[in-house]
Amino acid sequence: LEGVLRQDLNYIDFADGGSDYRGSTALGVDFHLPLQNWQPFLGALVGFAYGDGIRDTWFASPEVGLKYFVNPTTFIQGLVQYQWFWRSTSDFDTNFDDGRFVYGLGIGFRF
Repeated sequence: LEGVLRQDLNYIDFADGGSDYRGSTALGVDFHLPLQNWQPFLGALVGFAYGDGIRDTWFASPEVGLKYFVNPTTFIQGLVQYQWFWRSTSDFDTNFDDGRFVYGLGIGFRF
């Protein structure tokens, strides 16, 4: 098991000349299958999404991904998450249906 702190920052430049900044901060846990340099994983996160053009809100997210270790401390990873938002505590189904898929490609470091 591995603890995860994930920070996303996004800049969106719209065709009409406008722009938005958006981000999210999340904590979670991932379970890895150690296959030498390749490590597929499953995980779960809880976080907070914020920024221009969205309502700031908490979210939960299952995820699946793959890490490739370039060396013992540096890896490249790809992942897919499904984030659903806690906009209303009374209607779980609507909150889940209004969620979004998030795709990521990045670099990570082990400390």
